[in-house]
Amino acid sequence: MRKLIIFLIAIFSASPSFAQGTFANCVSPKEMGEIVAANKFVAPTTAVITARKKVPNADVVRADLCKQENSFIYVIVALNKEGRAMHVLVSPESGKVTATK
Repeated sequence: MRKLIIFLIAIFSASPSFAQGTFANCVSPKEMGEIVAANKFVAPTTAVITARKKVPNADVVRADLCKQENSFIYVIVALNKEGRAMHVLVSPESGKVTATK
């Protein structure tokens, strides 16, 4: 059942309105690499590892770099052990969690 839920979230998260919600200015994977390198941000994999520590036993289904006001934020979508989708926001400058929703 958990795999089915993960699959469904992965499908729906491909939709910009569901995946990004209030984060409508997310960049493509190619742009993410360029922005991370140019700004000396922590790697996306580091943000995912940090999110996994914040939400133990969660399955990460998506990781985006989104523009928020005048800066960027990693938006990690994770499915917790109860099957609930959560957004973990990670600062690309410090690699620390700034919020969970």
